[in-house]
Amino acid sequence: MSIRDQIADLAFPNANIDMLQALEEKIATRNLAPGQMVTRMAPSPTGFVHLGSIYMGLINTTLARQSGGVCMLRIEDTDQKRQLDDGIAQILTAFHTLHIHFGEGPVLEGAEKGDFGPYIQSHRKDIYQAYAKALIRDGKAYPCFCSSEELDKVRDEQTLKKERTGYYGKYARCRDLSDAEILQKLQAGASFVVRIRSNGSHENRMDVKDIIRGTRSVPQNDMDAIIIKASDGLPTYHFAHVIDDHLMGTTHVLRGDEWFPSLPLHMEMFYIMGWKAPKYAHLSPIQKMDGTAKRKLSKRKDPEANIEFFLEQGYPVNAILEYLLNLANSDFEDWRKKNPALPLADFALDLKKTSPSGALFDLDKLNSISRRIISEYSNTEAYDLALAWAERFSPAFYPRMANEASYIKAILNIERENVRRRKDITRWGTLQDDISYFFDDLFTAPDLATVTGKNPDVLKAVLSGFMGALEHATDRDAWWEATKAATDAAGFCSDTKAYKANPDAFHGSIADFMKIVRLALIGREDSPDVHEIMMVMGLEKVKTRLAKHM
Repeated sequence: MSIRDQIADLAFPNANIDMLQALEEKIATRNLAPGQMVTRMAPSPTGFVHLGSIYMGLINTTLARQSGGVCMLRIEDTDQKRQLDDGIAQILTAFHTLHIHFGEGPVLEGAEKGDFGPYIQSHRKDIYQAYAKALIRDGKAYPCFCSSEELDKVRDEQTLKKERTGYYGKYARCRDLSDAEILQKLQAGASFVVRIRSNGSHENRMDVKDIIRGTRSVPQNDMDAIIIKASDGLPTYHFAHVIDDHLMGTTHVLRGDEWFPSLPLHMEMFYIMGWKAPKYAHLSPIQKMDGTAKRKLSKRKDPEANIEFFLEQGYPVNAILEYLLNLANSDFEDWRKKNPALPLADFALDLKKTSPSGALFDLDKLNSISRRIISEYSNTEAYDLALAWAERFSPAFYPRMANEASYIKAILNIERENVRRRKDITRWGTLQDDISYFFDDLFTAPDLATVTGKNPDVLKAVLSGFMGALEHATDRDAWWEATKAATDAAGFCSDTKAYKANPDAFHGSIADFMKIVRLALIGREDSPDVHEIMMVMGLEKVKTRLAKHM
């Protein structure tokens, strides 16, 4: 056995290099047709599920589906110290709830689907160590015995000299240890990490291609990056993603732009391994305005960074997904205007239409999309979705939703069968307030004289006249004619042109008349159609409400 083989065996005594050939041969079973994409979503279970993760997951799955390919979910859990106990479950639940489905990867039931797993990195430890062992044997990687104190001294020296910090060149002190020295240290039980042996020079430049950013000229990598950590024998992200994306047949890596500076290192790793690198696309994060400046959504500062925020607020899943596609592609809004009834799956997502500078989070835009989508549901669909939301997030509202289903469905059906549907409901979280005036225990009548500025005699004339018109309420047209007559009798004007011609001759227009009625009946100046409201509310309740102001 050569001394290099002895070093490799001492470094990883349990790693089996022979297993690698079968893994390499398995890649061919992907058998992709031209143009088919294999993408992956690779979150870490170290915190709540970020809106950006859902954004990236939607883009990855959409592009794979459009190409007839597959998107994998891969859990990158090599940072064991920061991992949450339920971190993986949070990820799986969030994607499931948002209807983002993966062709391969872990599933909620606790198993995995797909032929290229395991899809949880901590379960692939033997694979990473086998490759690391082969790299050490071939002289492409080496054990590094530098302590944290020694590395701190190197960093301080570099800082003092105003040089780049890192483990490279003359500062890579274990790089030039002889095989005999390495063997001696390993036999003595010295702690070590494994570093890749870079062949690059920071003085030389290389071209890297990015689907979104185009071709960029960047310095070559010369850092001898750590690929296997000493603490637990697990790989760093740099090494793990290269191994996994190769063995899983990934064709396109879509990830955050914070990884773009690492691209030269990753490209060199693929070269050292003798593998073809996938295509890369680095997406800028979702940003928000902070005063006059833009910044990315912060886990610490911004509640909307957490996808659970939108679910708790009661935004429909379809609204969240449509909003994210609106952020992803500049032409989505025009497509939706031209195709209002088509499903999201019909939109052709294109990375070349993704902004390199990043999308700007706009809550008003999300609210607008949500109102439109809620307006497109049938009353039963709206009720079922609202009920499911209330069961999870509003224990106080849920019993009313469940026990008064027929009544609430009738409320939700108001103006829902019209050509122009009502768009007054923004999210399920505001629904109780939106419909509160239908329930006596939730309704608070305003002081009409205070809010309208009208004297009591005028108010009484309005409400008395309107009460009289209710005799015709079962016939909408007859009711409206009677209401116009009551308007004129109360000193208001039912003819818009006549009112505009001489407004001082009247207490107000028919709109002002109906404003008083709305305030007395529902406590609001604006509402869906008053006649439909009354038919759902019931005429006895309507009369009781109005009578309290007379």
